[in-house]
Amino acid sequence: MVFERHTSTESEIAVKRFDRSSATWDSAVDVISSRTPTEEQKYPDYSEVSYYDTSAGLHVMRLAAWQVRRANRWQLYFSTLNDASPAWTAPSVLVTDSLDDTGIQVRPFLDTAFVITWKRANTVMWLMKSVSTTTPAETLAVSNSDSIEYDISTKYGVTGVIWTSTIQGRMAPLYRQIIQYPQIHLSTPETLQVPDPCSAPHFTICPTPDPTFLFETQKSGKRDAFYYLSNYWYPSYGSLTGDSLSDNRNARSFNLPIVIKQALGVQNSFPTVLGFVVYEKCRASDSSLVFINGYTGDTVRSPGYNRNAMLCSQTFSAPTGENVLVVWESNRSGRGHIYSRVVRLYFNSITDKSHSPIAFQLLQNYPNPFNPSTTIRYGLGGKSHVTLTLFNTLGQRVAALVDGYQEAGYHDVRFDGGRLASGVYFYRLQAGDFVQSRRLVILK
Repeated sequence: MVFERHTSTESEIAVKRFDRSSATWDSAVDVISSRTPTEEQKYPDYSEVSYYDTSAGLHVMRLAAWQVRRANRWQLYFSTLNDASPAWTAPSVLVTDSLDDTGIQVRPFLDTAFVITWKRANTVMWLMKSVSTTTPAETLAVSNSDSIEYDISTKYGVTGVIWTSTIQGRMAPLYRQIIQYPQIHLSTPETLQVPDPCSAPHFTICPTPDPTFLFETQKSGKRDAFYYLSNYWYPSYGSLTGDSLSDNRNARSFNLPIVIKQALGVQNSFPTVLGFVVYEKCRASDSSLVFINGYTGDTVRSPGYNRNAMLCSQTFSAPTGENVLVVWESNRSGRGHIYSRVVRLYFNSITDKSHSPIAFQLLQNYPNPFNPSTTIRYGLGGKSHVTLTLFNTLGQRVAALVDGYQEAGYHDVRFDGGRLASGVYFYRLQAGDFVQSRRLVILK
């Protein structure tokens, strides 16, 4: 965990380690950057990638980036830690451009580089940094409103960015992808058809051809959490929490907060709870964090305000299953504290074939995009005759993956696309009267 802290004489960027194997925090805190309060440091973010060195084998590189205000001008600094090195490198300037007084985001890309994004007025800027090179800063997203809000996610060689802009008099979400073929390709922005004015966009599933998003919405004078499932054939949307959300703003300039993990449970193409969600619920004298996990809910309440909840970028395994680490800030007792909580991801039970699904369902293949093979998972609510077929964009059948009777439960099919050309294909599941299709992408 990388965080900022302030004393009467210093502004610091510090690191505290969490051991996933024991689910405990290291007692030591490493300070990677220290400055006087006049050179304020804010909004750190962190990620890590694996890379292969021909002389030394596989390594892990960690990168922390943050903003520094010097002479009323914000600059972007970074520091790295290689697992072959004993300490973080000295802070270095990454961008000298004038940044907004808002957070930055650091994401892994193809396990070989980092995608770093930040906001400047009504644009989202980005660059890629690998172990040895840094690309020039470029514009990734543009809004016609200075209140632009965005989120970015990377997985399987695809980076997706979602942001808000005023379209026909209301705030609407736009989405685009950065795809790594042999060279980077930037897709054309598309507007998501969300019916209500929205803000604070977040990914709930990594940017595949069918990403899923969360927003906050303003409807009938009430702010609510709102999901949008971007299925190619049947996009869907609806309310998630039914609560009045807090009106504060967290350090990343999102309205407070909706924090999400990849959705693992889907029923009839609709997210059941959209994975793991944390949001802040406003109360009269303080606030509470509400955890939604699978079919369960829990609330953390205490005097003071509980805010700025963040999820660990990776899950970790324990005897009880997959877990996620949640950290947040609380000003209880009149001081700022950072608290943490390890939460079990009950949604992982969807991968357990001993559990029968509630309904028939076709899940997104994993990984996607892929080369050359991928896994397609689907659930059957009862014994059925099943056909699973692959089509090209012309509607021509190119592969029959399943054709026969199968028992209720979850089933996996491994598909090898080595003989097919790169491009977009569709796979369709038919089980009795149930029919559903999804897209997959082969990248070579």
